[in-house]
Amino acid sequence: MVQEAASKNTSIIAKRIINILESDHFGDFKHVSDYDKGITKDCAFELRWKDEKRIYYGEIVLSLFTAPLWR
Repeated sequence: MVQEAASKNTSIIAKRIINILESDHFGDFKHVSDYDKGITKDCAFELRWKDEKRIYYGEIVLSLFTAPLWR
């Protein structure tokens, strides 16, 4: 019984991830780092399902230092 539930959850999550990869559509998600400061500000998210499953993930984009074009 536990094995069946785990298998079902795995397939539901895999389907969602495949949809994200193929169509860049995340579905129901929420920003969860509104109060963070620094590099993690607005970088943590929560994928949500109606049955209260949650997956937390982050995305950090680092920018390279660029020198000004003027002297």
